[in-house]
Amino acid sequence: MNGTTTEAADGTATSNGETSDELQKFSQKDAACYLRCRGLPYSASESDVRKFFEDWNVVEVSFTSSIDGKPTGECYVQFGTRQDASDAQSKDRQTIGSRYIEVFQVSDIEMEQLMKRLLMKRTMATKGFVRVRGLPYTCTKDQVQQFFQGLTVEEVVFGKEPGLEGRPTGEGFVKFGASEEAERALQLNGQHMGT
Repeated sequence: MNGTTTEAADGTATSNGETSDELQKFSQKDAACYLRCRGLPYSASESDVRKFFEDWNVVEVSFTSSIDGKPTGECYVQFGTRQDASDAQSKDRQTIGSRYIEVFQVSDIEMEQLMKRLLMKRTMATKGFVRVRGLPYTCTKDQVQQFFQGLTVEEVVFGKEPGLEGRPTGEGFVKFGASEEAERALQLNGQHMGT
């Protein structure tokens, strides 16, 4: 069946200012510790990227997706130090599988955009919501609960096209019982629903 994409839904600032505080922390991250990779196989996983950069301390890998939730073949890699990131640029034009990977430095503007995206994902996950895409059009709440087996699914809202008899869009939002469960749900990104 379809591969289902899970991601934290787009967030907004909270009334107590948590989001702006978080954004300030994120904005202090050093762009020199990040690299952008392009040309990845669409099936590439975090472990593939970590193995590619195995000689350096990789802190975090963040894949990008298109507006419809499909992999773009790009990711951002955070390294432990500026020196690790600088040295890891030596992997430019080396391969993962049969694909050669381009490795770029991250500009300050690109870094700011990345941090805003990561913050939005984390903000909504802390509120217990996850956006899902790639759902079968005939998907039911029971199937969503089965997909997230072991997690408390409180509510499922399926996206529909405009109109009285709007057809399903294959997207939706899932509210979990706790923010920790939403974080665990994100780990199912790219998994297949059904058999």
